[in-house]
Amino acid sequence: EKLVKEYDMKYAIHNHGPDMPKLFPTAASVWKHIKNRDTRIGFCLDVAHETRSGGDPVASIKAYGSRIYDVHLHNVKAGTPKFVAMRTPYGDLDNPAIMTALAAAGFDGVAHIEYSRDYSDNLIGLAEAMGYYLGVMQSVRAKAAMKPVPDGANTLTDAEKAEGYELLFDGKNLPTK
Repeated sequence: EKLVKEYDMKYAIHNHGPDMPKLFPTAASVWKHIKNRDTRIGFCLDVAHETRSGGDPVASIKAYGSRIYDVHLHNVKAGTPKFVAMRTPYGDLDNPAIMTALAAAGFDGVAHIEYSRDYSDNLIGLAEAMGYYLGVMQSVRAKAAMKPVPDGANTLTDAEKAEGYELLFDGKNLPTK
């Protein structure tokens, strides 16, 4: 907390699911430790681990949305604490509801797409996941509830632009293509 204040930075604690019961298994377990701390201390909400722990990612986003600074998006087989990674479009999470809840909460943090399968050859699956999440973002279109983004947030460097990188989300507008 001292460093958060000294450097005026945000710090996000990741929920790790039922496999690590002493290391923040749920969003509620994170909240218990941060609720009375500086508001720059928040969550890295892993929606799959929240589901595996018996939680509801949408309910967690609604409850703690203003303190969620980072989100890990991936999909799992629900109803079991065992980690059963699913290809993103085919898992049990309701990703449109998750994205809608994030937009309604004014989420302006970072979202990481995790692809926890096929580690030796995952390019096709990862591309499929990227396309899926882009489609979900396009379907949500909840711009009105989104917070203004600080200048310089979610940008590319000149080198990244020269290499052909494009932002999927500029922090203000959902993608149109």
